[in-house]
Amino acid sequence: PIKDIRYVHSDRRLVTIETNQRSYTFYGKLGDVEQDLGAGFIRIHKRYLVRAQAVDQVEGGQVKLREIILPISRTHRPADMQGFARALLDREEFR
Repeated sequence: PIKDIRYVHSDRRLVTIETNQRSYTFYGKLGDVEQDLGAGFIRIHKRYLVRAQAVDQVEGGQVKLREIILPISRTHRPADMQGFARALLDREEFR
């Protein structure tokens, strides 16, 4: 299920979907995965796509997902901050 995905990363054309339980790896394009997953995911770097609701903390140029720390590229940073703010407001504890 999409709600179990924490983040997706790509190394060349090898795409890995990371969930809480396991990893799924296949050949493809991260851009195609981004379109398939939809609005709940934020592209933070040319190699990383995160599920906004899985992010625990945004600090400086990085995001934290429990023990995982991923970089936010300078190019994506302004749009990412808006996306994370929207995701934060959508969380049930803030409604």
